[in-house]
Amino acid sequence: MRAFAAAVDAGYGMELDVMLTRDSQVVVVHDPDLTRLTGRRAHVARHTYDELRTLPLLGTDSHMPLLGDVLDLVAGRTPVMVEVKSFERRAGALEQAVLDVIRDYDGPITVASFNPSTVGWFSIAAPDVLRGQTAATFRDSPMPFWLRPLLGGAVFNLRTRPHYLSYELEGLPNRAATFWRDRGLPIVTWTVKDDSGLAHARAHADNLIFENVRP
Repeated sequence: MRAFAAAVDAGYGMELDVMLTRDSQVVVVHDPDLTRLTGRRAHVARHTYDELRTLPLLGTDSHMPLLGDVLDLVAGRTPVMVEVKSFERRAGALEQAVLDVIRDYDGPITVASFNPSTVGWFSIAAPDVLRGQTAATFRDSPMPFWLRPLLGGAVFNLRTRPHYLSYELEGLPNRAATFWRDRGLPIVTWTVKDDSGLAHARAHADNLIFENVRP
């Protein structure tokens, strides 16, 4: 929460990841396996939020917050990008829970996901919510080889109709991102960590997700 507060104080928007706990709470956390973040072997989906609150993040006295807590803190002062970490072929429970939280939020907010099913779900259930397709080259991904070019090329955009494409910095420029950008789809890139990355992002994208630098 201190990081989100610092972003607001600096006038920056923020990107965050969300998953669903066992008791269907939308929690802000990057890894489904909590070993790296907490030093404890635990999995987000197997615990209630009350249980997860007992696991402090390494090196801090803080615990992972709920999405609603973060939005209450931000209170519409800067933009929020919510990456929906869905690993299911069929969207539904997590997406609906996220929509329930953000539906009445008074401020600039967008949802994004690597999962085209999630983006497609929002295009039907909440077409007014700004949505983005997240993509990468997937060179080292364990996913089936035939799926990599489909997701890396954002081919499912033809069906899900995102408002922007969020693409990994190391993969830019590429034919797919250029194709979509030429057709009016803004490109957001991630993650910029130094000045050279900042220059690369500004050359090949319209906005960026960053850390350790101040654009």
